[in-house]
Amino acid sequence: MALRDLSTASMVSITQAWVDPERERPVFARYPRLSPWIADIETAHSGLHEVQETICKTSPELAELNERAAFLDAEHDRKVRGLYDVLTGLASLTDSPGEAERFLTLRSELFPSGRSIVRRSYLDQAGEASLTESRLCDGSRELLRGIVVNGTPLVKHVEDWLRAARELGEVEAARTQRAQEEKARSMVSLGKARQAWIDAVKSVLYVVEREPSFTDEDRRRLLGQLEAALAKAEAKKRANGKNAAEVEVEA
Repeated sequence: MALRDLSTASMVSITQAWVDPERERPVFARYPRLSPWIADIETAHSGLHEVQETICKTSPELAELNERAAFLDAEHDRKVRGLYDVLTGLASLTDSPGEAERFLTLRSELFPSGRSIVRRSYLDQAGEASLTESRLCDGSRELLRGIVVNGTPLVKHVEDWLRAARELGEVEAARTQRAQEEKARSMVSLGKARQAWIDAVKSVLYVVEREPSFTDEDRRRLLGQLEAALAKAEAKKRANGKNAAEVEVEA
């Protein structure tokens, strides 16, 4: 059984009892060789809490990218719905079957999968913008320039939609890179905090095993939860082939 197989949550739970004056901290105070190590345990225990706070916080840079992505996605989706509905309405209102077919062909060139594009990923939305420019035939481009809604040619709304989609792709790429960088830094910090905890606990175990006056009752109080957690962690590792740290990193 290895301490590194414990989840961070288990680590915190174990040492929470050790540093609590109402629980197992008095055990440390009873043994002169063990009592100095409570300071290291407190530091390691606090370190796990601090790194979790860091992991959960979003950096200002990433928060700004998230906000920009949300704004662009809203603009993208609004333009898609508006363009789709306008072309559908024009096809329904015209009395000419040929004219209706032109509107529906233009709608299909813009949105081959219909309005479902608004539910796809930012990366897909950006890619569709590039494909749309290749799909539009000369007749569709001319038709777009000739349709005016509230004084604005429909082609302008299409250009705004495509611009939002392209920029959304750029922001998503930057956001993904920033998130990966921050995750990597967080995992390094988590790894260091976990190792500090492991080192401190190993020191306590070393003293306990070599302290002849250590009573069975105090050993049970201090190490009972730790030993139970190690046994469960070992069983989980055998079941899925990964220790808790590896599972946390993947999550």
